[in-house]
Amino acid sequence: MVISNPVLRKYFKSKIDHLHIGNGNIFGTVSSIAAYSEGREWLSSLLEYIEGNVSCVMDYCREFIPEIIPARPEATYMIWLDCRKLGMTGKELNEFFVSKAGVGLNEGSSFGPGGEGFMRMNLGTTRNRIMKAMEQIRKAVESVR
Repeated sequence: MVISNPVLRKYFKSKIDHLHIGNGNIFGTVSSIAAYSEGREWLSSLLEYIEGNVSCVMDYCREFIPEIIPARPEATYMIWLDCRKLGMTGKELNEFFVSKAGVGLNEGSSFGPGGEGFMRMNLGTTRNRIMKAMEQIRKAVESVR
């Protein structure tokens, strides 16, 4: 990216750093080339697996944590959890998820207006890890019901 305006360049860099998306390396470059040229089967399997993770979170919340309403992702492995029924501020939600549930999610308001009361969860991991996190969240929510 070439940005000749130093003020705009500094602003852009701060946003890239905040989102943790600007730290590429040679391994990422080689992996990207391999993925784009030979990764169709792997990608198909990965998307199917992540969709299974999404379904697990959606079903788990519906059955065990009705206070949290997940929004099905449309183009990512990050799922938004609507936690407004818990009645907590963003700071309280963050503290709740870290201290009570033992899981680190992204607090919604850090993404801008409209994110208040939401948490963002990364589903790009193993199903076992997702289910362990969901069980921890369930137990934490049960403790405040």
